Amino acid sequence: MSAKRRPIRSSSNGSADKRDRAGAAAETAASPSSPDHGPGRPLRLAAYRLLARRAYAAPELAERLRRRGFDASEVETTIAALTRQGYLNDRVTAMQWTRSWRDYKGWGPGRIRAELLRRGIGRGLAQEVLDEGCPERETEATAMAVAVRLVKRPAFRRAGRRKAGWLAAQLMRRGFSGGLMWRVVRQCCSSQDDGEMMTSLTAENPE
Repeated sequence: MSAKRRPIRSSSNGSADKRDRAGAAAETAASPSSPDHGPGRPLRLAAYRLLARRAYAAPELAERLRRRGFDASEVETTIAALTRQGYLNDRVTAMQWTRSWRDYKGWGPGRIRAELLRRGIGRGLAQEVLDEGCPERETEATAMAVAVRLVKRPAFRRAGRRKAGWLAAQLMRRGFSGGLMWRVVRQCCSSQDDGEMMTSLTAENPE
């Protein structure tokens, strides 16, 4: 069984577009002739510059701005304005991150969920995004693609009678669940036709 690595779909272009717009907004706000005057100008300029570098979830951007010393209430007002203007959209951003981490980093739902939460995505929204962005079939295809790459590593060959356990640990570290993890390991054992690996599988997961 093999799985093709899929490129991120066109929705990822939204992040690039928002970064370009944020960069242009930062240049405009920094210009001496900018009409965007007032006490909130440094805060808006800092927010634009951060968004021009990469995508942020609203809570993560707010925390970054507060750590820079900006007033919490002013940060809240600025975040609300950026959301209305389309610079911030947590659902779109979380979906783009999810697809990117799944397709290019080979992460499973557990690892993706932890990273979404770390970046400020709420638990409810994170679960919605995972349900949509990591359906079971695609998650298994991702896990198999990762496993195929892992069995080519020297560390896999050095694992000897613990090959299956080594492979399972690598998949778990990337956020794949126990049932799926062992299903993929079993398929790899069959495709490798490796007696040492089959012995290892029986010892590690006899079911």
